[in-house]
Amino acid sequence: MKQKTFEKDWGIETYWGCVKNKYISKTLQVNMNNRLPITCHKNVEKTIYITRGILSLEIINDDKTIKKITSLGPSNSYHIGSGVKHVYETKNGDVCFVEVLSYCINEKIKMETNDQ
Repeated sequence: MKQKTFEKDWGIETYWGCVKNKYISKTLQVNMNNRLPITCHKNVEKTIYITRGILSLEIINDDKTIKKITSLGPSNSYHIGSGVKHVYETKNGDVCFVEVLSYCINEKIKMETNDQ
């Protein structure tokens, strides 16, 4: 796979690895004071690994209330199962982390606003 980088309003997303029918890997660089949309992958599991900064990971209930908040720093990892609504937030500085996702060609990512 040829590396692909995308500029986002919250930072930079770089896809750098893909093994068809197995996994996709990417690096996210999220600028300070950003809250990404609520995300839910129906058929995809992923693990994140923090390389720089402190990431706030929120696990969200169906009614958009917060179920759990976890702060992750450098060298911390966290597994997010399929069907789990979650939000990434950077409060205290820029954050860089790796996501490795199970491969699902027909996966549609459900994203919602953070409005409650």
